[in-house]
Amino acid sequence: MLLVTTSILHYPKLDDGFSSFLLDVLWGLPGLRLVLHEELQVSGHQYVVEEAMRRQCDEEEVDWLLTVGGTWPAPGALSRQVVPAATRSVLERSLPGLLPWMRSEAWAQDPMGAVLEAGEAGIRGRTLILNLPGNRQLAALYLKTAARVLVPLLQMVQGRDPDEALTFSDQETDQTVDTVDESPGADSHGRPAHRPSLREADFEAFLKRRRS
Repeated sequence: MLLVTTSILHYPKLDDGFSSFLLDVLWGLPGLRLVLHEELQVSGHQYVVEEAMRRQCDEEEVDWLLTVGGTWPAPGALSRQVVPAATRSVLERSLPGLLPWMRSEAWAQDPMGAVLEAGEAGIRGRTLILNLPGNRQLAALYLKTAARVLVPLLQMVQGRDPDEALTFSDQETDQTVDTVDESPGADSHGRPAHRPSLREADFEAFLKRRRS
């Protein structure tokens, strides 16, 4: 399974139940071993959101940055719904096909949400950035759709050759989609029994090797 360091930026503040729900969905994604690096609560002007996103990408160097909320239509530049604009400001490369595909897949269950939600997706440095709406059902639909391409996408963001990443993904699909981790440190759903931290020695060693 691909080891992926992940940070979650909540904007605006969401209830604790949403956070637990989102983590359950994330740890159920096939082919990935997600390491939760940090959860952030951010509010205020667009520049505050931009600064938080830049820090996660440039200083923390996480593999995957998820934002939750702040993606709905609203009047004017001073609205709370500023996450898509903030994301466009920090992106170095866009992924114009990812969000339309996720919206089209969500259409059958939540057509209004799929049409009105205005999130972005793209890359800064070696970090994949994905905006999720602040709606549990729609966020889960987006993630479950994205899961079908996340492994090769994250490998490419980390610098792997596209042909190699896509070939490897095709070969491993049957082995990873239905695999449940039966190790002593996992529960019956294959999720870690505790939320892993990058402060643990194994993950610190992994990051040092990757950055070198």
